[in-house]
Amino acid sequence: MGEAENQAEPEYEITKGIQYKGVLSAFIILFIIHKNTSLFL
Repeated sequence: MGEAENQAEPEYEITKGIQYKGVLSAFIILFIIHKNTSLFL
């Protein structure tokens, strides 16, 4: 059980990093879309 726990932790850290990057890129995309729509309006 100890080994399984040690293996799970790095995966969790990696997925947390991916989620953070995904949220960050989503905000950037939304910001760009918002800027573009503001220019068109």
